Amino acid sequence: MKLIDKGNLILNTSEFPWLIQHLTSPNVHIKGCQVNFPETVFMKSPPFNGDDGKVEFMIFSDKEGYLRSMTNPDMLQIYR
Repeated sequence: MKLIDKGNLILNTSEFPWLIQHLTSPNVHIKGCQVNFPETVFMKSPPFNGDDGKVEFMIFSDKEGYLRSMTNPDMLQIYR
């Protein structure tokens, strides 16, 4: 965990994946936050910590510019 102090804002870098995941839609009936975000894969832990770097989820912007997430383990296997 690393804290970054930016005046009135203190950012915990370990909370970034949580924030990004909560900007996505909870279901197909509600759209997520409209952000231009490239396809980004988030891993459970870095591979150099003894783990094999398992993919936790992937975040991307859809065609309309809304954040979407992919958590299906079968689909995430291609990113290992």
